[in-house]
Amino acid sequence: MIQELVRDVVREEARSLPFVSEKTAIFEPRENDEMRMYLFCNPGETQAYRAYFGFVLNEREGVFEIRRVGVHEAYQGRGWGRALVECLERIAQACGYDRIRVEKNRNPSFWEHMGYAPAPRKHEKLLITS
Repeated sequence: MIQELVRDVVREEARSLPFVSEKTAIFEPRENDEMRMYLFCNPGETQAYRAYFGFVLNEREGVFEIRRVGVHEAYQGRGWGRALVECLERIAQACGYDRIRVEKNRNPSFWEHMGYAPAPRKHEKLLITS
């Protein structure tokens, strides 16, 4: 049930991404994977993908964990990374999470610019809900 809810939320929120169109294929995770990985690509393009993200619903700690966010180098500099993170934040809220943690911190300045506070080896953000 939760997997179907998450799949529906991701598909709904992904429509707002600037690179998603009717032709965009969204590859979804295998059912047993802890991390839900989504790969966005368009048929006929030379690149294997346009962008991707992966996350974990950590029910034990009550935190939405962003594990992967990436944009193919051919598409960087267009604001797609920001759009992916904003999409992930909406997914977290729709799934009932108000805390987000970035697990692998490869670009601290990007995450701080997005409003995430530094923590040892991680960045976190508390989503303000009205």
